[in-house]
Formats: sequence, structure tokens, C-alpha cells
Amino acid sequence: MSKVFNFEVNEKGGWIVPACTVFEKEVVFPDYCEFGDFCKFGYFCKFGDFCEFDDYCEFGRSCKFGNSCKFGNSCKFGSFCKFGYFCKFGYFCKFGHSCEFGHYCKFGHSCEFGNSCNIPKGCILEDVIMQRWTTLSNLDGSGRQILIIVHEGGAKIRAGCFCGNLDAFVAKVKSEGKEIYAKVVPLVANSLV
Repeated sequence: MSKVFNFEVNEKGGWIVPACTVFEKEVVFPDYCEFGDFCKFGYFCKFGDFCEFDDYCEFGRSCKFGNSCKFGNSCKFGSFCKFGYFCKFGYFCKFGHSCEFGHYCKFGHSCEFGNSCNIPKGCILEDVIMQRWTTLSNLDGSGRQILIIVHEGGAKIRAGCFCGNLDAFVAKVKSEGKEIYAKVVPLVANSLV
């Protein structure tokens, strides 16, 4: 037996869900829902189109999101989540393994992606229209992720607090004595071009 929810409804028929609401697994949400900060969702939830989520929401694995959904900052997503076209994500979002994104999604700065995520050409990462991308992890034993984005103008690198072009990255890491970064990151970036 499915649970019945009694939330206020907006002018488009979507639910208005207050902050800190917790949902169990397998809940189906209509289009145009509005969710407050710190909401939590179990696994296998399904969201309609045009839903909006405030900051710090957390989602279980295998959730499915419709087109044109908007997510606030620092949201966390479980593995195997699927997102429709034109979704927008805030800063510092974290995605589990094997997530799939629709075309033309836009990601805020400093998002982290799990292994085997699929982001199609044309999405916006770190303010550039991405053609190809990859991440490197644990290059120096720190466990930090390095994001390499190939775009029409070259390659953009995000590593920790650094975000800039490949030449600036190489100059910075050489000045810090990090030779492994200076050698490996350009090789990987150039292989994606």
C-alpha cells in the first residue's frame, strides 16, 4: 500500500515540501514540486519535470529525475541516478557512481563525480561547454579528484581550489614541485582532444 501525502500544492500542481522532510524509498513525485533545504529521499524515487530542490538535499541510489530540474548547492546523489535534459546543479554537489545525465545540463563549480558517470557533450562544467571530460583520483596519494574538461578553447582543469586552463595548471604545480601532476595531467588532457 503506498503512502498518501498531504502537502500544499503550487499553482502548477506540484507539491510544496517544507525543509527537512524525509521520504522513504520508491516515492513518485509530480511535476513542478518545490522542496526546501535538507530534504532526504530514499532510493528508487521518481521525480517529475521542473522540480526545484533547495540546498543540502540528499538522494538515495537509483533515483530518476525529469527534465529541467534545479538543484541547490551541496546536494548529494546516490549511485545510478538518472537525470533528464536541461537540469541545473548548484555548487559542491556530489554524485555517486554510474549516474547518467541528459543533454544540456549545467553544473555549478566544484561538483564531484563518482566512477563511470555519463555526462554527454554539450553540458556545462566549470563555465565551459564540455566536449569530453574525465577525472583522475589519487594521483599523489591524497585521494583528491582532478577534473579535466576538454572544450572548444582547450582544456580546463579543476584540482582542489585551482580552476583554470592546462598551461596555468602546469605552471602552478611545477612551481610547487609536483612533477607527477606536471607530467600526467597534460598527457591525459591531450589524449582527450
